[in-house]
Amino acid sequence: MLELNRSLFLGEGGDKRCYRHPADGSRCVKVLGDKEGALKRVLREVQAHEHLKKRGLRPSYLSFYLGQEETNLGTGYVFEYVDPVPNALEVMSPIELRKTIDDLLEECLRDAVVLDDMHLDNLIMDRSGVVRIIDGLGCGDFLPFCYWSRYLARRKVRRKFQGLYDRISRVTDGWARPVAG
Repeated sequence: MLELNRSLFLGEGGDKRCYRHPADGSRCVKVLGDKEGALKRVLREVQAHEHLKKRGLRPSYLSFYLGQEETNLGTGYVFEYVDPVPNALEVMSPIELRKTIDDLLEECLRDAVVLDDMHLDNLIMDRSGVVRIIDGLGCGDFLPFCYWSRYLARRKVRRKFQGLYDRISRVTDGWARPVAG
């Protein structure tokens, strides 16, 4: 059993707390919080990673899921640890940010990666300058057809990125553009 403590704490998202893996610094452990639906969302994310694995994909722009381990705080979901450049996306000019997100969109479209929750909080830039998605993969649809159709997966990617562009547009003087279909 992994012993997680305050010294390993990395941060907290909407419904998960993240800790550095105590035995392997290249990994992090996400532990569910108390919010309703947290387990459903993390299982959705695990399913998306398993789907990519079956397709033989391990995109460099994802913090990839590595498995489960029991911890003193409950079940831990282990992911690759991404060493972030603090506030890298927040201090970019709107033009740089748009280009960065456009590039990430193209990669997600190429790989037909199924996204559920696309927010700036789910993106970080690693020390090598690569923007990585650290959370928010998966499909919340009752019938997840996007796992079986790349066409539908790409439509979902465009829709989720459009939502991201719209949210960013509200705080950056309207630079967002529609995502071409």
